[in-house]
Amino acid sequence: MPYPVGSQYVIFIKHNPEFDFVLLTNIYYRCHPESMLSTDFNVDIIKKLHESLMISLSQTDKGFRNNWYTKLVERHFSHTEKQQATDLPVFNFDYASFFDLTKFLLELRKTANFLNQSLRFDTSLVTLWQEFIERNQGYQDYVYSRSLLEQVYQGNSAPIKSDWKIHAYMNAVISKTFDFWYGPLFEGEGYPADTKEITDMIVNHVKTFDQTH
Repeated sequence: MPYPVGSQYVIFIKHNPEFDFVLLTNIYYRCHPESMLSTDFNVDIIKKLHESLMISLSQTDKGFRNNWYTKLVERHFSHTEKQQATDLPVFNFDYASFFDLTKFLLELRKTANFLNQSLRFDTSLVTLWQEFIERNQGYQDYVYSRSLLEQVYQGNSAPIKSDWKIHAYMNAVISKTFDFWYGPLFEGEGYPADTKEITDMIVNHVKTFDQTH
């Protein structure tokens, strides 16, 4: 779609691959079929609707986990780079800056410069940013997943909550880090409930990999 007549500038939120999982999770929670548009977008209601969809498709946690795993590993995110061709001045606002207050304020400073405006700051902006972070399901799941991966790498025992989205992201990171693409971590109907189980799988994989290469 063309930009509205009279537009003078374009601010394009440019996706950062580091946060593919954040984007994918937020799409899951916020972009829905037309049949769901009249629904009150309460998180619990959305989860129930998706569970009903899974049942209707005869889909399982494993199926959805593997679907997201493929999206993350193969980076099915070409749509994020689509941008309307234009002769207007364009500022690429780094998506990653939303998740770090210092970077976010600096990016706003750059945006203001681009628009020949001043950045007017007071602490209410920080309060709003904090609320945005706390309510951002994708970012919260990203932080939680990264903390679990740290426990895995340290060989610690920590519970892993039952959430196929988080399992898909962890598997994608583990695959890329250790050339680990097979076994119960990826093929099992269930998923390990403790980080130490995954540590043992990785250690065993690395030993086996070294012996065969």
